[in-house]
Amino acid sequence: MFLIEHLILWNEWDNFLKIEHTISQQPGIIKSLIDGIASISNMENVLMGEILQVAGLDIKAIVINIEEQGIKAIILKGEDIVKPGFKIIRTKELFKFPVTTELLGRVVNAYGEPIDSNEGLKYECFRQKVEIKAPGIISRYKVNEPLQTGIKSW
Repeated sequence: MFLIEHLILWNEWDNFLKIEHTISQQPGIIKSLIDGIASISNMENVLMGEILQVAGLDIKAIVINIEEQGIKAIILKGEDIVKPGFKIIRTKELFKFPVTTELLGRVVNAYGEPIDSNEGLKYECFRQKVEIKAPGIISRYKVNEPLQTGIKSW
């Protein structure tokens, strides 16, 4: 009896994964684009900070707001190419930025790629999530000295 119940649960889980996969593959549609912020409809199950990609182009966007009517995303580059009506798909990846000492003193774009010269990053680097939960109050350091702002109160 246990084996039959286990197989039924396994089949239900497998069906759920298939449905989730089908839903997530449906592209959204850009309704409007104002100052690099795209309003997107017909997208479900997106995460805050998730990377989206314009279908057929190498243009990416980051989800910044989730509303009942749709979502809002920042177009990282190529907002002059993207027009309302374009389809946009999920990548199922959260936005991560490269973390390395090679970036010190460099000018980088929104992806973290150096744009000040033709040299890219020489070594493999760690990528850190941009949107992370702040540490709890207990794990933070205590304030031992006040912050000096240069303003005196009388």
